[in-house]
Amino acid sequence: MPDPYYLYNVTYASNFLEKRVLPLFTKEFLLRTEFPQKFKQYNGDLLVDRSISRPMPYGTTIQVLEGCPDRYRLVKSDENVLEFMLIAHYDRNGWNVEADKREMFAIEYPIRMVNTDDGWRLDEFHTTKHG
Repeated sequence: MPDPYYLYNVTYASNFLEKRVLPLFTKEFLLRTEFPQKFKQYNGDLLVDRSISRPMPYGTTIQVLEGCPDRYRLVKSDENVLEFMLIAHYDRNGWNVEADKREMFAIEYPIRMVNTDDGWRLDEFHTTKHG
């Protein structure tokens, strides 16, 4: 097994990437991300770059406010493109002691779906937890 990868323990068939992941996104999107470097097929198994599984040091990530659900704002919608903003809420003081006052703020992340010859695919994607 090539370094720096490890065998990902999935119960899916060896075509996990082709069947479960690649049909969700445009090829252009995946090339703009580090996805091709993070996941590989090797002897029919799925390998994952070790950097993905390393835990983030405490306090270096922002605290997601789970009590404030994500919201969405439509930007554009037509027969070829669907664009909207994911509005995520965070607490600047989330990693401090409970007595600290919440300092809530929001970040808007763009999400875009495009209608391709193979159907609708994500061409830009973000999540609340990972930005």
